[in-house]
Amino acid sequence: MTRPEELIALLKSGGLLGGSFARVQLLNMGESAVRPLLEAVKQEYANSNLRHSAETILVRIGKPAVEALTQSLQDDNPDIRGFAEMVLKYVRGRNYP
Repeated sequence: MTRPEELIALLKSGGLLGGSFARVQLLNMGESAVRPLLEAVKQEYANSNLRHSAETILVRIGKPAVEALTQSLQDDNPDIRGFAEMVLKYVRGRNYP
């Protein structure tokens, strides 16, 4: 099995084929991909390929991502707080029980 960090590196590159593979694999990892994704976004917020892919994956992971996203609302960086708030809005909009 590929580690989340290796897949996240593919997301950062912005390549279509590698990025698609990485998104599917990270989504299949579910909750175990949440914290590595959030950490990568914190470290490289300016990378729009990574940020947009992480948003999509976290929304699709859904409820298992809520705790880590909620913790990110307390981050020192306002960009990270805004990212977490936006993703939580979409996750909660999916009406999980």
